[in-house]
Amino acid sequence: MVSDMRRLWILLLAITIVALLAPASAHAATTMVDIKNNMFTPQEITIKAGDTVTWTNQDPATHNVDFDDDDDYDDYDDMDIESPMLKQGETFSHTFNMPGTYSYDCDVHPFMKGKVIVQ
Repeated sequence: MVSDMRRLWILLLAITIVALLAPASAHAATTMVDIKNNMFTPQEITIKAGDTVTWTNQDPATHNVDFDDDDDYDDYDDMDIESPMLKQGETFSHTFNMPGTYSYDCDVHPFMKGKVIVQ
């Protein structure tokens, strides 16, 4: 009887540990954004907090990804994230941990704009 009780407690402890760790290890996704034809594709994406976005430059021209905290409608302050200049085939990734709306553009081509909405 004692060994059965001990097994039960060990089983309950294992189930509790797995249940506690499950939210922490919830799957974080990676969303891909292509930079091609002088635009970000898709231009606007919606992700969950903890997800990563990877931009890939498909253009022969160099581009970058620069988050601009000057927009009044954005939900972040003092966000200083700027990729290096990306040559064709190069990538840049960023993980978004805080919910909000994050606008970005390309410094070389300011008409290239994108938005990441983090839920």
